[in-house]
Amino acid sequence: MNLYRFNDGEDLISKMRSADFVHADETYWREGGGNKIIWYAGNEDVAVFKLYTFTTYDNML
Repeated sequence: MNLYRFNDGEDLISKMRSADFVHADETYWREGGGNKIIWYAGNEDVAVFKLYTFTTYDNML
C-alpha cells in the first residue's frame, strides 16, 4: 500500500473512482457533547478517511 500526504486527497479520490471494487463504511459517535462521523473508502491499494465534527446534522451539510 502506498502512503499519501493529506493534500493528495483529490488523487486518492480519483484512484477510488477508477478501482474495480471499493469497500465503504460510515461510523457515527458522540464525544464530549459533539457529534462525529468518519467515512472510509478503500481497497487493498488505497484507503481514504474523512472525519467530520459537528453540533447538528444541518451544520455538516
